[in-house]
Amino acid sequence: MSEPATLLIVDDDPAIRKSLRRLLRLDGHAVIEAASGVEGLERLRAQREDVSLVLLDLFMPALGGYEVLCRMQAEPGLRDIPVLMISGAGDRDAVAHCIEEGATDFLLKPFDLGILRARVRACLERKRRRNLEERYMRHLEEEDQKSERLILSMLPPAVAERLRAGETYVAEDVANASVLFADLAGFTARTAEMSAQELVRYLDQVFSRFDDLAREHGVEKIKTLGDGYVAAAGVPIAASDHCRRAANLALAMVSAMDEVGDGLALRVGLHCGPLVAGTLGRTRPAYDIWGATVNLASRMESTGEAGRVQITEEFRQALGDDFEVEERGVVDVPGFGERRTHWLLRRTS
Repeated sequence: MSEPATLLIVDDDPAIRKSLRRLLRLDGHAVIEAASGVEGLERLRAQREDVSLVLLDLFMPALGGYEVLCRMQAEPGLRDIPVLMISGAGDRDAVAHCIEEGATDFLLKPFDLGILRARVRACLERKRRRNLEERYMRHLEEEDQKSERLILSMLPPAVAERLRAGETYVAEDVANASVLFADLAGFTARTAEMSAQELVRYLDQVFSRFDDLAREHGVEKIKTLGDGYVAAAGVPIAASDHCRRAANLALAMVSAMDEVGDGLALRVGLHCGPLVAGTLGRTRPAYDIWGATVNLASRMESTGEAGRVQITEEFRQALGDDFEVEERGVVDVPGFGERRTHWLLRRTS
């Protein structure tokens, strides 16, 4: 016996409807009736969420079963409802046309209870399986969309597009780009006074602000490292003004700390030059940058001062005259020896 469902009988013969109604109710099914094809379509449109199967008479005046079936197939909300055609023994050719049009099965008059039950059960089971398949496909589509959103949130759009196009990983030499390293000066000491929730909430507030500024100035966020923030301009898409973009972002980040820093200051370092950029990982891919340019930018941050932006001589020369800088002098940079550096102060134009 099939699970109880709501079935619609569409037949102009009241005796046929009565007979079917009695037999179907023996199996616990709820029965809706329509005395014509027009009425049947009206019932379907009004109650399509409830109806699990239509038992449709082939020959009716005004609007026959074949025409009703064709109209059902033309309406997105009705075409997935299974249809069991009711016909006489001599109507096999007409029934075949209905099957070709989309009918699920057929039932011959006079009705045999065993055959009726078997045909109804088969139709309902096919509908149940189709519903399960549709839910499963929707689930797969939702998971694909979640996966795509996750990739887009972790990777630059241009890089994500290349991976979606079939590249296993991305690796490229970048001739010239600007790299920014920033660190929350004094944050390690502050963490001793903070709960886990407070720490994460604070970093989320600060780094979310930095993310907004990076997008505003056309700079790519690379990653966070503890309480550190790494970004680059000129990757993954080359930009002739990468130094200006990075300098604007650095100054904006230092200024933003006055709003969200809660007494802490930002230490920032900038350098420009060649580097390698690419993706790592398959299940959780990440876009990263490597090379001496990256390392020197990191040293500019670590040897700098809280609330200031330290830049290399190379970055100062590439930056041009749109920014005011102040020479700091020669700094002993670990791994790089003595280097002339400058403080980036403000934009002049």
